[in-house]
Amino acid sequence: MIEVEKKFIINTESEKNVVTTAQFVGEQLIHDPYYDTPDCKLIRADTWLRSRNGQFELKIFRAGKDSRGIDSYEEIENVERIQNYLNLRSDLTEENLRQESYVPICVCRTTRREYTSGEFSVVLDHAEFDGGFSVEIGEIELMVDDTKEIEGATEKIMRFARAHGLLETPKEGKILQYFKVNRPTYYAAFQNRKIA
Repeated sequence: MIEVEKKFIINTESEKNVVTTAQFVGEQLIHDPYYDTPDCKLIRADTWLRSRNGQFELKIFRAGKDSRGIDSYEEIENVERIQNYLNLRSDLTEENLRQESYVPICVCRTTRREYTSGEFSVVLDHAEFDGGFSVEIGEIELMVDDTKEIEGATEKIMRFARAHGLLETPKEGKILQYFKVNRPTYYAAFQNRKIA
């Protein structure tokens, strides 16, 4: 599956615009250690390996942020597919990742409130990092099966955003905001990324 998403800044007005027209799904606490090699192999490819509450996930860039602030990533949760993508010689575990030079590069602890509105998923995140850095950010998401569906999903997301007054878009997601302030080497690697 490919996640097509638009990020927006959470403030009192934007939150009210979402919660008054959407159905509350629930709140969860998310613990996300992110991993990469010392030379930022994954960041340089706009690929993100995390262990979300103990389950490994890989997000691979599929279509770029355009002038509308839309991102598209393939999300892989299948352990065997992740192992193959990373060319791991052994099972996907934290210890085996270390042996392959993958190390934790940051830990994000998020309180996520999730809503649905028709086919849309809307999440409101309060993310905290070491050192007291925190980020408030929202996302409108649609899942599609094929890259050919990304443009149609993008148009739907933009209509939804306009209808709910959610046009103010942060330039970057929570991890990049953290890197920009606290890990400039990782931020520079992302700025210089090479995407196939």
